Amino acid sequence: EWIIVDDGSKDDTAAIVNEYAQKYPFIRLVQRPDRGFRKVGGGVVAAFKFGITQIQHQDYQYIAKLDGDMSFGPRYLEKMFAEFEHDPQLAAVSGKVFRTEQN
Repeated sequence: EWIIVDDGSKDDTAAIVNEYAQKYPFIRLVQRPDRGFRKVGGGVVAAFKFGITQIQHQDYQYIAKLDGDMSFGPRYLEKMFAEFEHDPQLAAVSGKVFRTEQN
């Protein structure tokens, strides 16, 4: 299941996610109300914790936190999950961060 948290956005996030949820039943949108401000850092953590509370089944193997401004190669998650399979004592994995400059 993919739980996508809309943290009070004012753009078309909810409409876009709902469109995809119609096509792909494993996608579920949960929304937090617009609080009238953005809180960097702590707001991201609060949105993530809210998403965790929305998990309906406790039989998940992995939890991934992704942000809308991130992009990944086609096998990114597959490679991350393979690390857990390789070493069951792992608690967290991450990829490399690349920054691109805008012209």
